Amino acid sequence: MELSKDALKLKRKLEKIKKKRVIDEMNGDNVGVSVGPTQNAQAAHKNHSVSKEEILSEYFQFLRNLPILPDLELNKVINTVKSEWGIDEILKSQLEPIALLHLSKGNLIADKLSTKMGQSLRIISPPVKDCLPCKESLSVSNYPTQIVVHTLTGPAMYSKYILKCRNCRLIEKSKFNPLQENHRQDIYYHPDKYGNVTNGYMFYKQDIPYVKATNEVYLDRSLVESDMSNFMHGFMSMESAAEAYNETFRHSTAVTQLKEFLDKNPSVGNHFNAKVRETKVGDYVDVPLSDDFNEKEAEEKGRSIQNGMHELNRKSVVSSFYNCWIPEEMKERNMNFMFGPYYKEEDGGKVV
Repeated sequence: MELSKDALKLKRKLEKIKKKRVIDEMNGDNVGVSVGPTQNAQAAHKNHSVSKEEILSEYFQFLRNLPILPDLELNKVINTVKSEWGIDEILKSQLEPIALLHLSKGNLIADKLSTKMGQSLRIISPPVKDCLPCKESLSVSNYPTQIVVHTLTGPAMYSKYILKCRNCRLIEKSKFNPLQENHRQDIYYHPDKYGNVTNGYMFYKQDIPYVKATNEVYLDRSLVESDMSNFMHGFMSMESAAEAYNETFRHSTAVTQLKEFLDKNPSVGNHFNAKVRETKVGDYVDVPLSDDFNEKEAEEKGRSIQNGMHELNRKSVVSSFYNCWIPEEMKERNMNFMFGPYYKEEDGGKVV
């Protein structure tokens, strides 16, 4: 049903007020994230001065939220943050506990540092740091991938780690037969499963707080469970769930921060780009032209490019629903078997 002109004007006015509130919360682009001794552990800000107590409090929050990582990578991440925020200098200075009562909301300092580094300080990783079959320590497979995680408080950029057991014996060292040296394989540990394409993959026994939708889109388990309740009791479609989520957080601080990250790091999430019509005066939204994206062609035709990494779509909702409840069903039935993709030798090495 189309809205009347008065209703549209009112809706646009409310959107502007909401957007202005978000911008005020973000307080501009100049929040300091590198705090040295000459700055007295404070970062200059347009309307807000970040105190050393606030920096220290957010540093402790960052430490509490760190997941399991190999020791070398964990120390690397921690030392980077300590250096950027001048934590050692802050700890040597005189602190005022009363200042902790005036902290700003959220992880503003951490988000600004993430944008500067091009790597989010929110981390999603496997729930183990030792190989499950051979008990050896895992190593980082590749540089962490930047993904989006949809949560109950909006979308957020995360760094996804995949760990690796190189030349795994597939059994504990004390039980390994040297004659089986040629049977060694690399085992990859993803945040939600582990294995390889030779033998397939297995789910972890631990409860994982995030559910995979695609390689670069995850959903918080609480959000998936909330959607499940809506499907069962409210007869809401998955398309409706995705659209309602996007509308709820369209002008939120979470989306604004994620867009800022993408703007400062254009190499992230390129395949989420979509062609949009050139904005005209009075247009309420940019309407996607098609699912087929060609950046060069779009620029030649004068069309703007929009990154939709912050948006949740129906396919991600469907995939997360499937990936969440299949392992739960297996646990209830005490089932434990391999999942694909894996090579099937009787089919000529075909991946199934």
